[in-house]
Amino acid sequence: MGQCIYCNESAGWFRKRHKACELLHKEATSDIATWTLQTGTNGGSLRELAAKITTRGQEGHVNDRARSTAIASGLAHLLNHYLEDHALSAEEEANVERLVSELPVDRKILEELGLVEQVVKASLVRSLHEGTVPEPKMKWDANLPFLFQKSEKLLWVYPKAEYLERGTRTEYRGRSQGVSIRIVKGVYYRTGAFRGNPVEVETLKSFGTGVLAITTKHLYFGSEQKSLKVPYGKLVSINTYSDAVQVQKDGVSSKPQIFKGIDGWFVANIVSNCTEN
Repeated sequence: MGQCIYCNESAGWFRKRHKACELLHKEATSDIATWTLQTGTNGGSLRELAAKITTRGQEGHVNDRARSTAIASGLAHLLNHYLEDHALSAEEEANVERLVSELPVDRKILEELGLVEQVVKASLVRSLHEGTVPEPKMKWDANLPFLFQKSEKLLWVYPKAEYLERGTRTEYRGRSQGVSIRIVKGVYYRTGAFRGNPVEVETLKSFGTGVLAITTKHLYFGSEQKSLKVPYGKLVSINTYSDAVQVQKDGVSSKPQIFKGIDGWFVANIVSNCTEN
C-alpha cells in the first residue's frame, strides 16, 4: 500500500498522495506566500502572521521545507515590488530582514533560491550610489590571483565567468576556381582564380572561464588563457545583457570586451556608481 506524502496515511495501491491532501497543501502554501507579501507590503503584526502561518501549515500538511519555500515565494514577490524602481531603500531592506528574522523560514532555503544574494546586491548598489563603500557581506572561497591596489576595495567575485573579445576577420565572397580554355592545338590558357570581394565579418573569441573580481576601481579577470585588468576610468561605454556585460575602453585599437555568466545589471551598476564617485 502506498503512503500519502502529505498526511502519511494509506493512499491505496501505487498511490503517493490523496487528492484532497494535495489540494489542501496547494491552498495552504499559496495562502502563506500571499500573507507574507501582504504583510510585507501593508504592514501588520509579524507575531500574528507567524502564528497564522504555523496553523495554516498544520492544516495543509505543510512540512518545514515547504513552509520556508512558500514564505520565500512571498518575499521574492515583495523584493520584485521594491525593485520596480531599480533600487532597494534602507527601509525596504530593513523590512525584508525583519520578516526573515521573525517568520518561521529556514535561511538556507532563502540562500538556495538566491534571495539573500539579491538583497545583498541591491544593498551594495544603494550604498555605492549614496557615496559609501560597505564591507562585503558575501564570502568567496576562491583564492584570488590578483594584486589589488591599496586604494581599492573588493566588492564582488564571480568564480566562473567567461571572457570573450569581439573582433573582425576578412572573408572573400564570390570566389572563382578559374577555367581552362583551349586556344590552339596543344596550347591551353588558364584564367586565374580570383578571391572575390573582401567582406569584414564580426567574430567572438572566448578566452575561457575564470575568476572575475569587481573592485571599486577595476574589473580583474584571470583564466588559464588570459589575465587582465580593466580600469573604470578608461571606459567609454558599457552595454548590459541578462547574463553579461560588454565594456569598451578608450583607444583606437581597443576591442570590445565581454564578461559572461554574471548578473549584467548588477555589474553595470557597480561600474557606473564607482566611476561617478
